[in-house]
Amino acid sequence: MRTPHLLLLAIIAFVAVTSRCTSQKELAYDLPPGTEGDSATAFVEHWRKGKVLYALNCGGCHDTLVNGRKVVPDFSLPQLLDYEMRYQYPAHDDRLREVDVSIAELDDIQVYLQYKKRSGVPVAPLPKPQPPPKVN
Repeated sequence: MRTPHLLLLAIIAFVAVTSRCTSQKELAYDLPPGTEGDSATAFVEHWRKGKVLYALNCGGCHDTLVNGRKVVPDFSLPQLLDYEMRYQYPAHDDRLREVDVSIAELDDIQVYLQYKKRSGVPVAPLPKPQPPPKVN
């Protein structure tokens, strides 16, 4: 008769520990200071859109494999704020056209990259910009 009680007690303990762990699950982002209520909801929506857009448009070139796991690298704030990089690097001009990724979508990508939890992996340096072709 004691075995069913012990089994029931073990199940209850497992559920209690599991639910406590999942309720304290760490967020994948840091909220900007002072963000709460409706602002926090809007932020999370932009962050989630940016995460998807990054994966679709940027991750193929910028993600890094670390121990067999795909990692989104950490971009510096100057790198994130410098949208001109799209035009300075031929690869960005070919892959990130405004027809494919709007300015609003780039903003969402920036929100995602700026506020995601840091991976500790810096972004690989981009190639040096090529000088414009000489015109005769």
